Amino acid sequence: MITQTEVGQIKSYAEAVASDPQFNAVKVHWDFWVISTDLDSTVQKDASEVGRPLGQIASWGNIRIWAKSWSQLIDECETRLRYFKEALEYDASNEHAADYLNRTHDKATIPEPLRTDDAASEASDSAE
Repeated sequence: MITQTEVGQIKSYAEAVASDPQFNAVKVHWDFWVISTDLDSTVQKDASEVGRPLGQIASWGNIRIWAKSWSQLIDECETRLRYFKEALEYDASNEHAADYLNRTHDKATIPEPLRTDDAASEASDSAE
């Protein structure tokens, strides 16, 4: 469970990294995460404070600190994946990949097992 002890630890770590001379001149934003199976009630209140993204428990300068449960993190990633899959109409099947190759590349350069029937017949017609 994520308690104030873990929050204090991640904040301390974030401060140490941010103030380290080898990192403090780099123009980046830092995200520090503490993840576990559950959050205690105090951390849960911090993680759901109005005006901040869900799970963000602190921020200063170029640092953001997050506390989430594994289930929250997995749900958010699955939602994002579903969105991109639908937005891109992405199909990771072999048939889709072979179709893409046959539509976008010269048929003679496509390995025979991946050629569609049309591509295979065109290749054999051009070989005669």
